[in-house]
Amino acid sequence: MKKIILIFFGCFSGFAQLNYVQISTNSNSVYVTTNINDPINPYNDSTSDAGLNTIFQNHNVTTITYNFHEIDNTNAIFATYSGTNLNGFIADLENYSSLVTKVSISPEYETFGDVLMYNLVNPTIGIQTGTDSSGVVITNDSGLNSILLNHNVTYFQNYYLQCDCNIVDLKNDLTNYNSVISSSHYASLVFLNTPKFSNNLIKIYPIPFENDIEIESNNLITNYKLFSLDGKIISDVNQFENFKNSLQNLNSGIYIIELTNDSSEVHRQKIIKK
Repeated sequence: MKKIILIFFGCFSGFAQLNYVQISTNSNSVYVTTNINDPINPYNDSTSDAGLNTIFQNHNVTTITYNFHEIDNTNAIFATYSGTNLNGFIADLENYSSLVTKVSISPEYETFGDVLMYNLVNPTIGIQTGTDSSGVVITNDSGLNSILLNHNVTYFQNYYLQCDCNIVDLKNDLTNYNSVISSSHYASLVFLNTPKFSNNLIKIYPIPFENDIEIESNNLITNYKLFSLDGKIISDVNQFENFKNSLQNLNSGIYIIELTNDSSEVHRQKIIKK
């Protein structure tokens, strides 16, 4: 039986209660259609799937976007729900099981509802060594194992974890276990600003990296930006060598890189420094 944990966040205007609903799918081809009146806007009112569109229309959902799920390797749909029958909306989505694999409520606007990013105090403590018979992650630290078991964590690698749980409670428990976990963050959505941009045009490696990073692109990159997870600009340069130099003094952690090419297309991607 699926367990749905609801986490609510409020709207700043009026009395409506907004919920940011993550709809995990078994497809990497389902997507939100482009808004022809505002093609740079990642939100629209319909997807490429007629069944999903019917559910959205029945529940008056008109603000929808999508992101690639880095652990499931599929596209996840995100819907802003402001109605009064959230449980009914979730039930209809779950019943559409030919496409929908899981429904989660995101803890914050434009974040994943089943994924956290984390950093270890010591890179040798808290390493996954296997899974139990239920698929829950086992590490080389017993205290961390208790937390992962309590929250049904099924993925714990490369600074990302995934759970079927209340993601807020899990984050709090990891924050309190500061002898092993140095920090944890909600995983933000990353949008491509230009609908025509293709992920195949660019390659960033290695991830995670220690000091140097390489970027390959079919187009000339004219600007390099680096952001912290809270949106602070760390670097904003036009030359790759200057950008590489700005990475040298970074602390270990997760950052967002933004690249602009000579066609004014923008690519954003999370990168991880060891």
